[in-house]
Amino acid sequence: MIVTIRKYESETDNGLLEFHENTTNIRIGSTTMVALFGKDEFCRVFSPDGIWLAHDGKGIAGAILFSINNKIKPACTTIYALSVDEKYRRRGIGGALMYKAEIFTRNNGFNRLILNTQPDNAAALTLFKKCWYSVTATSQNALTMEKTLRNFR
Repeated sequence: MIVTIRKYESETDNGLLEFHENTTNIRIGSTTMVALFGKDEFCRVFSPDGIWLAHDGKGIAGAILFSINNKIKPACTTIYALSVDEKYRRRGIGGALMYKAEIFTRNNGFNRLILNTQPDNAAALTLFKKCWYSVTATSQNALTMEKTLRNFR
């Protein structure tokens, strides 16, 4: 199976996004990823570069949402959501999508990525730890994880 990681294209990916008042649903195969953004904010935060898809030639196998976050100092990339369709899990697709976020981060002149996840999401924690993310803050409902990219110069 060959999976291609590519940017979301509104013309060819019709029906992938479903907008509601305060959320946006993204259809990933048999699963739905929910982003806590209404349409206007979703488009402002993630367009044009922050929606990337894993595609196997037949359909969407996974997706990642990220953007530059200037509200945090120093500014960094925030990963807002990651989802891989159940039948494609444990094949490296999540890691490939995470790597795309790292490339985006470097290409935009930053070296730090952050994300939040639930402390009981074992699959996500396993992936993020494999990708060298560290827990930087904890609460009852969320873990904040961070990765600083090394300079190769």
